[in-house]
Amino acid sequence: MKIIVQRELGTPVETDVTEAVQIVYDTLLQSMDFTSGFLGVEELTALADLAKAAGFDCVEEVYRRIKVEEAEQERIQQLAMLRKKEAQLPAREAMAYRAMIEQHSAEVRAATERMFDQTTFYTGVEIVPGAKLSRGDTP
Repeated sequence: MKIIVQRELGTPVETDVTEAVQIVYDTLLQSMDFTSGFLGVEELTALADLAKAAGFDCVEEVYRRIKVEEAEQERIQQLAMLRKKEAQLPAREAMAYRAMIEQHSAEVRAATERMFDQTTFYTGVEIVPGAKLSRGDTP
């Protein structure tokens, strides 16, 4: 598989950018943006589409990350809806409702974290048990 860019500036030019795109893809998968959830579903979907079209490795990891992000967005929306309803209840009922909200939120968060834990991240770093990094070290 090759990724070719065609430019039409005067004389048409074709450039093979396969290796460059692979490097950018690998770098993004290893980045904090990918692993921390900074990228949204739209960005992750574009990344998955690129990886699938180009035949890159780790596409499954990107799709798993999309599911995690979708679950987290749904949890946040549900929590906002529940809190809005809670604000409309009398004080006594609101306390019981708040406990239910917190329990529900904890259960959904735990399920999301389990999905996240199943995601494998490829950082190119070998973790040695007991090793300690100083502030200047880069893992």
